[in-house]
Amino acid sequence: MGHCISADVEQAARYNVDAVKVLFDLGLNPKTQLSVFKNISELVRQSDRYDMPIMIEPLADGLFIPSEKKNHPKIIADGCRIAVELGADIIKAAYPGEGPESKELFAAICKNAHVPVVILGGAKKDNIREIFQIARDGIDAGAKGVIFGRNVWQRPTHEMERVVKGLQDIVHRNAGVQESLSKYNLPGEK
Repeated sequence: MGHCISADVEQAARYNVDAVKVLFDLGLNPKTQLSVFKNISELVRQSDRYDMPIMIEPLADGLFIPSEKKNHPKIIADGCRIAVELGADIIKAAYPGEGPESKELFAAICKNAHVPVVILGGAKKDNIREIFQIARDGIDAGAKGVIFGRNVWQRPTHEMERVVKGLQDIVHRNAGVQESLSKYNLPGEK
């Protein structure tokens, strides 16, 4: 398995983007893990030259991390800490599960990051209530926003815009989950 830089920051600057995002895979074989560190460090240097913020997304998906630990809060926290040490301006982090302990653990991740943390959407979820609850819990814990790709664009066309508006209300207007579901007439099975 290899790891490479597929586009550079100069190209991003030419496209007038607002930030560059890089995946930070964790749990790889040592040689590949070192390659990941080097590539991220190079992108951070390039980003500094262009005064371009860099978002680093730690993902615990390597073969050296057991499947039951892929979303473990300690691994997420360690990945976020290393991402900051590598030079992240923004962290895109997984929300570590459900329940009040998850909110406390994610709050510690946000507090200790010392840069803005946004929540990644993760695997596709059919239940919109679950998507909104992750957003609400993450914002309550200190996240600055959400980046929910497939949990928006893989929804039926008639729901996509309403899901985005509901997420905007949660993030920017401090709306509750049920309030957003009701306001945008979205299904929210419990």
